[in-house]
Order: sequence, then C-alpha cells, then structure tokens
Amino acid sequence: MFPFFAVAIILVNMQQTMTIFLEKQQVFAHIGWGDAERIAGVTLEIDVKVSFLWSTANDNLIETLDYGALVKIVQLQSAVECKLLETLAERIQKSVLDISGHYAQEIVVKICKPKIPVDGYNAKCAGIELVWFNPHE
Repeated sequence: MFPFFAVAIILVNMQQTMTIFLEKQQVFAHIGWGDAERIAGVTLEIDVKVSFLWSTANDNLIETLDYGALVKIVQLQSAVECKLLETLAERIQKSVLDISGHYAQEIVVKICKPKIPVDGYNAKCAGIELVWFNPHE
C-alpha cells in the first residue's frame, strides 16, 4: 500500500573555515625607500587575516588566535626599520604563522600607506597585499 523508502544517514565530519582579522591597525613606522621618508617615519594602516579550519565551537581561546597577539605582532614588526612594505608584510606573516601553530590555511597581510612622496598622488592609499596559503592543505 505505502511505498517503502530507505533513508541512509551519512555522518560527515563537518569543517568550516574561520577567519580572525585585524582591520586598519594604525602604526607609525620608519619605512620607505628614500632616506628622508624612512628617517621621518610614516603612519601605516595594516590589515591581517588568518584563516584556519574550524570544526568545533568549544569557546576555548587555545583553539583560535588572540586579537591581542595580532596587535602585538603588528606593533613589534612595524617598529623595525626597513625600506619596503613587502619586507614588513612578510615579517608579519611569518610571525603570525609562528603563533598559529602552523594550523593557518591562509594568511593575508595588507599594508596601506596613505601618504607617499609622489607628485600628483591623490589616492586614498597605496600599498601591498601579501597572501600566503598552506601548500600542504
């Protein structure tokens, strides 16, 4: 009389990606190709995004990244003089990877330099974005 339906339930280990981010962290840095700019210093805005696999919501800080640690990394790395934004971005990325326990799937570091010594410059920002991804995943 009634059709018989077989239902199979498949349990899958559900995983999702979680991204922790720091947006527009302002720092003062001695960075620039020209000596005058590097000596005077500039204000930068730095964004950091760290993505990792997230399979549980257990409300435990040990399972994620602390925002305060990201702020500290940006501040410490920005305090070291260098010529290129690319160099600063790479130092930030490597430091984030060190504290993430190598669980990071992707790290994005974006550095915005609102003022640059170029005639005719009127953009909101000039900068770089470094994207690192875990080649083993």
